[in-house]
Amino acid sequence: MGDRLTLFHSGLDDSIELDVDIDGEIRVMPIGGIAVAGLTLNDVEALLRARLSDDGFLVEPLVGLSVLSYAPIVVGGDVAEPGRFAFGPGMTVASALALAGGVSAEGRSETEMARAAAEVAAGLQTANLEIALAVARLARFDALSRDNGDQLVADAQQMAQIPAPQDAAFEAILAREATLLQAERERRRRLLSFWAAEIQTIEAQALNFDVRIDVQQEIVESTLRSLDASQELSDRGLQTGTRLASAEQSAAQARSRVLELEAAKITAARAVSAARRERALFLANQRRDTLIGIQEASARIKAQRYRYDRFLAQQRALTDAQDDPAFFVHRYEIQSTRHRSDLGDTVSGLTPLLPGDMLIVRKVPALIDPGG
Repeated sequence: MGDRLTLFHSGLDDSIELDVDIDGEIRVMPIGGIAVAGLTLNDVEALLRARLSDDGFLVEPLVGLSVLSYAPIVVGGDVAEPGRFAFGPGMTVASALALAGGVSAEGRSETEMARAAAEVAAGLQTANLEIALAVARLARFDALSRDNGDQLVADAQQMAQIPAPQDAAFEAILAREATLLQAERERRRRLLSFWAAEIQTIEAQALNFDVRIDVQQEIVESTLRSLDASQELSDRGLQTGTRLASAEQSAAQARSRVLELEAAKITAARAVSAARRERALFLANQRRDTLIGIQEASARIKAQRYRYDRFLAQQRALTDAQDDPAFFVHRYEIQSTRHRSDLGDTVSGLTPLLPGDMLIVRKVPALIDPGG
């Protein structure tokens, strides 16, 4: 059940009671549904006046609104007396807990201890697996940096970082990393082979251009000699202007062909430079990515090893926790049908409650680390 409001306006003979439904709306005849979630009473009165006036039902209507009752709050979980409780303005988590008789003061149950033990065991297994994955990844990047074949073997120092290799199926993980290593090496070989063949082909073409340019230069010299002879004959009146023009055209075409071959040679040189640049960039990026991979894998091993050691300490603490009242702590969670933008990451006793909120109290092991 939601909040209950009392409404009176100048079109009514008497006040009426309205319920705020689960969608945060009230239904006012003849207007229909009006969203009021998150609004103050003054906001709702102003909204009703505007609707009654704008829709033509009343002229300058008078509207009065008051709260008849608030939606109750619900307190559940590890409290002494879970249930529904009347909401009061200014209510906080602490006051709601007081209504519910406070947090559960019972000793730790076998269920709670079993749950704590299961969470710690799962944390150990996850951290152990993460370490194994990082060690195998580090071995792959080490092999890539050395470029010494496709065999992937984790050295003894790396293996020593894994608390329980057999539980993580480390050999299978290493085999998958070896497959990735082989694929990366094969990709590198194909690309380098492609660039080598491309550069060799273009350089051969460039040498061919040199030969063709030399031949064409000889042709140019020949056409120039013919042109000189035609010019001399024309000057002496022994040859027509048409023959001279033909000789000039042949000389010009021969020189033009030389320029075309030289331009093609320059283009080939640029293509060789581009291929070499792409190859150098690929190798540089690969070295950079390999170094980054080594750094990230090493950092991952350290972080997960620290996390594993924490879970291991928690596991040991479980056996000594029977007489330690501080081993378990209470955590609070608020579930609300309203938009609670005011809630932070942590709910404390001072956190305010709103009508209709549900407060869940859970007793959890204080040492459990939910982090990754």
